[in-house]
Amino acid sequence: MCIIFDANIVADAFNNVDDKNNKTILKWIDGGPKRLVTGGKNKVEIYRVGKAKLFFEQRVMRGKVAVVPDAYVEAEEKVLPEITSNDAHVIALARVSNCRRLWTKDGKTKKKALIKDFKNREILNPPGKIYLKAEHIKIMKNAPPFKLKNG
Repeated sequence: MCIIFDANIVADAFNNVDDKNNKTILKWIDGGPKRLVTGGKNKVEIYRVGKAKLFFEQRVMRGKVAVVPDAYVEAEEKVLPEITSNDAHVIALARVSNCRRLWTKDGKTKKKALIKDFKNREILNPPGKIYLKAEHIKIMKNAPPFKLKNG
């Protein structure tokens, strides 16, 4: 079971750890054989937030984070079909890692472009599911495992 954190949630998640939505998913990560997936531009964006970088680095040491080589993500970005969002790096990361769960704030925007791309079977097959709030934790129960496409 794995999940990708979109960079747009990171500052809020790590500065408001007592928020119910943030606390629920962060607690889920630390229980059992679960993994965060990052790599490429996603990792660069996340590591800009000091608390997030520390959180990820601690979990890398505990085997809770799968870091996909940048070259894999970048190569996959080049072969993506047309997408509507500006998050090709997130879609590419999902495709090369088999990760089909995403935590994003994109659902609070009018366009919801990343969510549409992540759920589009022509772009990501099988399509992904989105964690937006604590009540969505149930989608994590049957999340596919991390599996590197070219590894």
